[in-house]
Amino acid sequence: MNLRLALIVFTFSFVVVIYVGLIRKGQEDLDSKTMLPFQIKPLTMDRFRGNKPEVKKEKKLEVSPVKEAPQAMTLEGFRKENPGYKIEQTSDGRVISLVAMGEATFRSHQAIGAFHPKNQEQVLARAEVILQELSGILKVSSQMPLALPQISSTDFSAQITYQQTLENIPVMPAGTVSVVLSSSGGVKRLHSSYLPTVTIMNHRKIQGEGKAVLWIQSYEPVAQARHAFETRDHGMQKIVDAEDRSIILSRDKKIK
Repeated sequence: MNLRLALIVFTFSFVVVIYVGLIRKGQEDLDSKTMLPFQIKPLTMDRFRGNKPEVKKEKKLEVSPVKEAPQAMTLEGFRKENPGYKIEQTSDGRVISLVAMGEATFRSHQAIGAFHPKNQEQVLARAEVILQELSGILKVSSQMPLALPQISSTDFSAQITYQQTLENIPVMPAGTVSVVLSSSGGVKRLHSSYLPTVTIMNHRKIQGEGKAVLWIQSYEPVAQARHAFETRDHGMQKIVDAEDRSIILSRDKKIK
């Protein structure tokens, strides 16, 4: 009896397994016949309404054009474009003075934007492009650039004075370039004591005892300078040699 019952249970289980297998095989065949050869995109509200999705455009990086440095003018070119200036030169052709006669107002070809003589940033910017354009006739060298600007101004004009430097040390007492700008930013006057060639006659052995300077001792035939330091005490100016501590100059600045 038990053997007969076991045989019946085994036969029933075998039939069930075969039946389930046939059902799964039929479902797989149905899925393979109904599968599409592309992916169905999910239905969004925009697609349902017929709206085209907004395509975001990549923002291009805007790069401001680089301004070219103004080219140095020749003296001939300056005379031709600015006939209203009185010009003074040295024997080697270097311009040491420009004075506007009448309404002459040289501004530089690169001078753009607003200008007011009491706005120091505008004065510096205007003077910079002017001196770059005039560097050729002033014979300013990149090895001895103009630096240390000092500005004084009114509502009607501004004066800016630069100092010639060598390795960040001011060349004194000459080596200045002073420009007076009109209320519109044009050159009213320019005076220069810039030295295109300077020969150094000593070595700096003493440090930190005053303001480091290159002091001009002679100008002919070529400017000769010595490393020195400047001190001021109660109006007394001293220029001391930075190699041997000898006194190059001592004077009372209070006496005019």
